[in-house]
Amino acid sequence: MIGAQTGLSGAEGPFKVSKIDIQVEDRSWAFAEMRQTEIADYFTGLLKLNPTLFNGPMLLADRWAIRGDTFYGQLFWTDFASFLYWRDVHPDGRNDNLADTRNIFGAAAVRSSEGYLLVGEMAAHTANAGRIYGPCGSLDLEDVASARIDIDGAMARELAEETGLDLSLATGMPGYLIWFDGPRVAIVREYRYDANAKLLAARVEAFVAKEPEPELAAIHFLGPNTALEAARMPDYTVAMVRWLFYES
Repeated sequence: MIGAQTGLSGAEGPFKVSKIDIQVEDRSWAFAEMRQTEIADYFTGLLKLNPTLFNGPMLLADRWAIRGDTFYGQLFWTDFASFLYWRDVHPDGRNDNLADTRNIFGAAAVRSSEGYLLVGEMAAHTANAGRIYGPCGSLDLEDVASARIDIDGAMARELAEETGLDLSLATGMPGYLIWFDGPRVAIVREYRYDANAKLLAARVEAFVAKEPEPELAAIHFLGPNTALEAARMPDYTVAMVRWLFYES
């Protein structure tokens, strides 16, 4: 799942690259170590509102760059509770010298044979309840291979977990698009299925119906004339939709 921060607006991009090189370093987060009590108290409060939240390991970044045709990043380990505290209580890091901390994640821009774009509405039990964006999520242990991030694998994992769709059955377009959106860095790759939107929607809805606690409450396929619910979307999603339909 991605952060749903407020207080930061606007998405910068896209920056086009052909390679992703993100390293994972075995180091902790000083911010979380200094605020263990506050983080524990905050997460306890969140659990009272949503007992399904799980405090698992995840990765954040404090160094990144685009050089030539490659996006580089360096990640460190933290946990979901620390991430939520940072996201909600210290969204821009002004008070803690955290302006260089970011949540980097992979996002598959899934399109049907007609070119419609898949987005989902997050379920009530998730940390981003009611928000609308494409299948994506924070990087975690499953996305690491030999101390590097498999960004395409991360996209495939999130798509399968949220929708049941197999990304290997889609055609990946060359290159990646990077959007910087406040504390988020979205790494987007476009994928196209041979199936039309109606068929893909039926597959996703059948998958969601079988899940005991589906991550999505609803799905939508957006077209060039679809009215966007921008207030419920991260800024990078709004920018991505507009770019894919009007500027690419």
